[in-house]
Amino acid sequence: MIPSAFSGTLYFDDGSSDRITVNRLIIREKDISFSLLATWNGMTTIIELDGTAVKNGNRFESKELSPKPIDAGFYPVTIEITEIENFEEGIFIAGIWKIKTSQISFSGELDFFKAP
Repeated sequence: MIPSAFSGTLYFDDGSSDRITVNRLIIREKDISFSLLATWNGMTTIIELDGTAVKNGNRFESKELSPKPIDAGFYPVTIEITEIENFEEGIFIAGIWKIKTSQISFSGELDFFKAP
């Protein structure tokens, strides 16, 4: 499998205006690396999250990741990618953003990454 890189916006499925801006998501056979920004608290807070999710059966799961800015008091995050579907312009991706107190599903379409 040749690694593929994507970028775009994912949306939380809770009906909020918060979203995940994927700067880069690289899919390899055994893992997915990502760099993203998520808006939180009604889009008033932006947190940065970089990490890798490792293949575990049909899913990709990260270890606990520390969001930045750390001084904002955010709980560690675990990202789980539960679905990936290819289409001509990119991929559809779905997953779960897990924190200590809750978990929120997210999904959306990402385009092939284009360097600036």
